[in-house]
Amino acid sequence: MISVPMDVLTQFPVRKSKKQKHEFINAIRAYCADLGYKVSVQKGSMGAQNIVIGNPATAKYVVSAHYDTCATLPFPNFITPCNLAAYLAYQIFVLALFFGICALISALVYLITKDPEISFWIAYLSYFGLFFLMLFGPANKHNANDNTSGVVTLLEIA
Repeated sequence: MISVPMDVLTQFPVRKSKKQKHEFINAIRAYCADLGYKVSVQKGSMGAQNIVIGNPATAKYVVSAHYDTCATLPFPNFITPCNLAAYLAYQIFVLALFFGICALISALVYLITKDPEISFWIAYLSYFGLFFLMLFGPANKHNANDNTSGVVTLLEIA
């Protein structure tokens, strides 16, 4: 049970599995109901759920935060909302890093097999393997500055 918004950080530090998300949603529902808010959960595609606090149709402002936990990445989540050039440079760097890793793996396979077709498919599979890890890899347990901060901020506003 959440008694203050910062309890999210200690009681629900990871919200990645279906069970973790369900427990978190129930705790948010109870906390906001205690504050007098109407709380509902919208079901989306592929099992997605949105927690809706209040009535968006009659609200003067609508604010939102992403509540689930992203996967642990081998590089920091660098956010620069006010500097488009830095943001684009970082995204290009990450993409180049991905392609570089795939190219290195492919080159090693080519050195071993001397078969360019196998080397190509290994590079292809390596890229999608890395992409899959970004989306579905192990939960980031250190997410206080990411999704958790948005949820705590919205609860403080409530």
